[in-house]
Amino acid sequence: MLSGRKTLADRKTGSGSAYSSFQDYKEMKGHEFAEFQKRMFADKARERRRFRRIFWSVMIVVIAAAIYLLFFYEVGPIKSFKWPV
Repeated sequence: MLSGRKTLADRKTGSGSAYSSFQDYKEMKGHEFAEFQKRMFADKARERRRFRRIFWSVMIVVIAAAIYLLFFYEVGPIKSFKWPV
């Protein structure tokens, strides 16, 4: 039987859970950690710029579509509307 259990009711003695103590095998030096932090900050800044670019591009398209539908798309009563002169 696996893990030394005698019956199915016996509790497992080993730690098979995902929550175990953290072991740091990397052990970075101070300058390595500083480089890692710089790289992470640059990646985060790049992602923020990318998100802003996509967000504002979508907003411009949505606003342009709304303006087109409100002022230039001629249907029903809007077709007969005349601007006051």
